[in-house]
Amino acid sequence: MRNCHVMKSPQFTLKDLEMLVAVHQSGSLAQAARQVQCTPSALSHRVQDLELKIGFPLTERHGTLQLSARALRLIPQAEQILALAARLDHDLSIQTTPYRIGVSRLLLQGPYLLALHEYISRDAAEFEIHSGHSRGVEDMVLEERVDVGLVRLEQSRPGLRYQLIEEDPLVAVSKHPLQEEQVAQQPWVLFSSHMGHGAAINRALKEAGVAIHPTVVADSLALALSLVQWGQDWVTVLPWSVAGPLINTGQLVVLKIPRVIWPTRRNALIAKADFPAWSDSLIRTIHRHLAPTDPC
Repeated sequence: MRNCHVMKSPQFTLKDLEMLVAVHQSGSLAQAARQVQCTPSALSHRVQDLELKIGFPLTERHGTLQLSARALRLIPQAEQILALAARLDHDLSIQTTPYRIGVSRLLLQGPYLLALHEYISRDAAEFEIHSGHSRGVEDMVLEERVDVGLVRLEQSRPGLRYQLIEEDPLVAVSKHPLQEEQVAQQPWVLFSSHMGHGAAINRALKEAGVAIHPTVVADSLALALSLVQWGQDWVTVLPWSVAGPLINTGQLVVLKIPRVIWPTRRNALIAKADFPAWSDSLIRTIHRHLAPTDPC
């Protein structure tokens, strides 16, 4: 039997990357040493140590000190990483007030709520959470009352930057399986039918010829969810981010209504100017908590 050897990729430190960029920019060991604030002798030893770690020479001499061809290929990524690290240091060093996040009330539940709780609990910085409807959160960002916002995206507005987090499809759900011909006979719960969400659902159902009488209008997503989760006959339409965990655990079932095309829902992070460096980590945390299961 042949032995298997797992090769580990070298672990570069920021100091390694700073050294590479300094040598590339200066062309002189002495100048590079001054740039990274060490002696030429110490820098020479660091170069040798890094060469042993990565397994190929970093420098060549052609009258002046130059990086080898393989080392040169590392420079664009090294400069990008150093710039991001500098930006992060800057953001952290100037924090005099808590980081402020505006969140749509529709997203203060399920995976988004869990992600926010995890992110805020593990980070050393201080955070403030401000909630409201999505349009109100957009106003908070435009008026600079919060740094970023998590919203249900309706349409883009001038003066805002958008970073799409996910497509969040709508699904019709009930506690028990139903045939298509039974769906119209069930009592329907519509969430905020006077607003965009419920009005769009109403329109889609009418265009498909699905009668939904009697109808109960819920003024909160939590109420709509509670009625269908704990009732016997209620039917409602919910975002997958809310219904998905209950569907995956068998507490709710998806109703197949092939004649209906549900409106597309999207969740996004918004900012007025550049997104702060810490927002990338926030989005990664949210993605980890989003249900990976295909809603269809």
